[in-house]
Amino acid sequence: MRLKLIQGFGAVAFGIKDNGFSFFLLIFYNQVLGMDAGLVSLALLIALLVDALVDPILGNLSDRTYTRWGRRLPWLYAAPIPLAFAWVMMWSPPVGEAPSFGGLVAIAVAVRVLLSACEVPSISLVPEITADYDERTTLFRYRALGGWIGGLGMMVLAYTVFMPGAEGLLQREGYFAFGVFGGLLMAVSVIGSALGQHRLVAHLPATKPAPFTIRGAFAEIHEAFSERAFLIFAAGGLAAYVHQGLNFSITNYINLFVLQLTRGQLMFFPLVLLGAVVLMFVTIGPLHQRLGKAKAAGMGMIVGTVLGIVPYTLLLFGLWPAPGSTLSAALFFAFAMIATSLGIISLVSATSM
Repeated sequence: MRLKLIQGFGAVAFGIKDNGFSFFLLIFYNQVLGMDAGLVSLALLIALLVDALVDPILGNLSDRTYTRWGRRLPWLYAAPIPLAFAWVMMWSPPVGEAPSFGGLVAIAVAVRVLLSACEVPSISLVPEITADYDERTTLFRYRALGGWIGGLGMMVLAYTVFMPGAEGLLQREGYFAFGVFGGLLMAVSVIGSALGQHRLVAHLPATKPAPFTIRGAFAEIHEAFSERAFLIFAAGGLAAYVHQGLNFSITNYINLFVLQLTRGQLMFFPLVLLGAVVLMFVTIGPLHQRLGKAKAAGMGMIVGTVLGIVPYTLLLFGLWPAPGSTLSAALFFAFAMIATSLGIISLVSATSM
């Protein structure tokens, strides 16, 4: 149990990053700082594409790290502090100046790359710790739980502590506090998890790997993309993360301006998402036993996507309760909880295969 909790705690940093990028960054730079929403979205897309290119290289570098602390721990000790500083900078651009597109691209890339320098080695520890198929699923399940708790915890703090009152999410000062607290928690999460696993994984790798080369890294990427099974897996992952990113990035806009949730209803929304995580946590094991991981991943994504768009479809056709009403909020929360839970089941199932 201790190892599971340590692994879950290490994923808190990823949850904070994901929550910030998905729920708050667009509305902060657009509604609070006044940058065009299209430019903000383009900056985040560029950062995401750079991250997609850098991730395999970081993985290759981590695989070829050869120290008495093993291959992963040096990364987990080196990257969190710069990550925390970059995170704070992203939420505190210079006062009195219009936000810079280039500046946003640069800081978003820095945050994503530094987070990957923590997350890629941390995830890579799982198959090194255990070769058991079911135990890997359990560890990834705890990582998902830790990541979501970290992200949702920051969401609750944003609504209740950092940005309370009538102006809510439009308070610039609140985002600075959001960034500082989040940065500190990210650093503590990664370093604390690394320290908790230090005795278990801190040893020289059995064999000394060949030195890193860019050509070798891209040759391995090319080899992976030559496998039909990997292409199917990658295409599914791409579709899943595009769906998740689009959905989460406009959530605050939809909640505020389309569904017209009240302040109290907005504060309840993180609890709905937490309910989705708990539902995933207790159902994913039986689903894997009954369907297998591949079918559970496919079923979760398809059914979750359909349920996720039902409220908006009914709203467009005039069949949804009046926005802002208690019935509207209750129905939306029910659909959101089940759809989100199925989406997480899909991602965890795919990741742990």
